[in-house]
Amino acid sequence: MSKPEILYWSSTGVTRRVAEEFGGKPLDSYGGGDFILVLPTYGSPGDRLHSPASVKRLLKQHHENLVGVIGVGNTNFGPDFCALARHIALEYGVPLIACVDLFLTQDNYDSIQDFLRRC
Repeated sequence: MSKPEILYWSSTGVTRRVAEEFGGKPLDSYGGGDFILVLPTYGSPGDRLHSPASVKRLLKQHHENLVGVIGVGNTNFGPDFCALARHIALEYGVPLIACVDLFLTQDNYDSIQDFLRRC
């Protein structure tokens, strides 16, 4: 496996900040090849599986290149915390690399770095 691109979708900047820690770029900069998606906990309570249109398009066209997912959110969302990331990981049979609660912890950072080293 070649080094995957890290792609994110972010409406508030929190997910962008996490993704950029690992060289992440916006979804629309996808250049082909393997990628990791970094996604927010997005939507209204009880509807955290809502996926932005650009995420749906990318997965429809390039799902075979998805190698992992990172979720970003707030544990205050309870069971909805990182629901979209968990759902996409299950749907496409790829690892959920980390669930980040607003800010990267050392454990989050280490999990992501370990995954990237194995790629």
